[in-house]
Amino acid sequence: MKIIAVGDFHGEFSEKLKRKILKNDFDITLSNGDFCGNEELSKLSFKYYYGKSKSEIRKIPKQIKNREKKLEKKSIKDGINVLQNLKKLNKPFYAVHGNWDPIFWEWDLGVEEKGYKYRFSKSFHKVFEHNFEFMDFKVKNLDNFVLVGGTSSTHPGMLRKNMVKRMIKKWKMAKKEAEEYVSLLKKQIRRREKKYLSVFQKAKKLNKPIIFLTHNAPYGTSLDLITSKKAHKLAKGQHYGSYLERQMILKFKPDLVICGHIHERFGKDKLGKSLLVNIGSASQGNFAILSETLKKKGLFFVKMKFGDIELHWLGHSGFLIKNSKVIYIDPYNIKEGLEKADIILITHSHYDHCSVADIQKIIKEGTRIILTADSQSKITRFDIPINIDVVESGKEIDLREVKISVLPSYNIDKSFHPKDEAWVGYLVKIDDVLIYHAGDTDVIPEMQKLTGYKQKGKQFIALLPVGGRFTMTAEEAVEAAKIIQPDLAIPMHWGSVVGSEEDAKEFVELCEEQGINAKILEKI
Repeated sequence: MKIIAVGDFHGEFSEKLKRKILKNDFDITLSNGDFCGNEELSKLSFKYYYGKSKSEIRKIPKQIKNREKKLEKKSIKDGINVLQNLKKLNKPFYAVHGNWDPIFWEWDLGVEEKGYKYRFSKSFHKVFEHNFEFMDFKVKNLDNFVLVGGTSSTHPGMLRKNMVKRMIKKWKMAKKEAEEYVSLLKKQIRRREKKYLSVFQKAKKLNKPIIFLTHNAPYGTSLDLITSKKAHKLAKGQHYGSYLERQMILKFKPDLVICGHIHERFGKDKLGKSLLVNIGSASQGNFAILSETLKKKGLFFVKMKFGDIELHWLGHSGFLIKNSKVIYIDPYNIKEGLEKADIILITHSHYDHCSVADIQKIIKEGTRIILTADSQSKITRFDIPINIDVVESGKEIDLREVKISVLPSYNIDKSFHPKDEAWVGYLVKIDDVLIYHAGDTDVIPEMQKLTGYKQKGKQFIALLPVGGRFTMTAEEAVEAAKIIQPDLAIPMHWGSVVGSEEDAKEFVELCEEQGINAKILEKI
């Protein structure tokens, strides 16, 4: 069974994203919610409400509150439009509420919404219930697995010692207000915990693999750390997931957890034995494809998609990029049976980047190999007819769906990759996604020219060497990431010839300290 997981729409589901999803063969759609919402309402909420005491909120000007009311109505109307477009996927659809979605009642407190919010909630749910199924605190026994529904965001989802004092200090609350907040939080957590225990116990009895679908990521993982530069100063650098979700995952060990909420943390992680997937934001063009294969246990294979592109790490400095074309960069020690290449990019002639044996595994008639002059002599002996482009820094190649810029790559304080060898890195441009493969390099002045590639509506991914000795160390790679400012930085050049997993982890940790989203990709 193949599953499309998509959510955090915030009032946007573009025709372009819909077409990308429909290109895939899939059986059902799962969503972590946030169908509603819009950027202006979000900015207003963070400016006037987030981190404010009741006395401060009471002082908000009437014109701001009126504007908020109009934006809330628009948010729900936009959410209804998203639902209408999702109908066109024409597949079974299961979802939970996000924190921007209207709910007839707060699941935990039994507090009904009033007035215009109730009316708009009713309209939203009328559209949803005709076409989809909300799974909040429900269990669905599907053919090959059991779906357990979570619900909208809970942060922090736990009770800490001296919490009243913490609220007074951090949020500048009056003592009475802080006590009321903590009392309400206790009530919320106990109600949710009771519901979660009930649905997970029911699911476990069915003796099938379990998918846990919830809005927020579990607390204390790489998927809930706020690194966005746009984040509120009180939240930046903080883990903002749900501790209650974390407890349930560790207790019941679902095979797969689908979550989101923290858009910039699009990616995968593990918690105990559970695979976690933050599916990113549909408003930014992200979704995940989940393939489920059954043995005695459920095995879930997750492809993360950046727009319409799959990106896979092959080990060392090797990558596979897939959309309508199959593109390899520096394949080395790759496994048998991978897809044949339309395009192969080689950064330089060293054996761990220009590997004839590995190129032989993936070429087909007509494969285009783009490489440096010193690499050409190594690959002229293939029996299969191929096309070869010899390049140097500054070259631009336009292959219609794929555009490639050739960039310099060299050492500053080492002799392994001298500048006069004219070895290279590549910037691959496909639709709204840009992928920079730095090659074997140090931090070089030419990286300054990449600072303008991070733009709204585009995704800029940097693949940076971190293994040291021949290239940058983890610390130096972070300096490169600070210059480039990618949406996502991925460590490479580790785990084989030089560099360890510890180098990759150090890079990710140091990036996160600088507010840069970074991920270690699993090797395929």
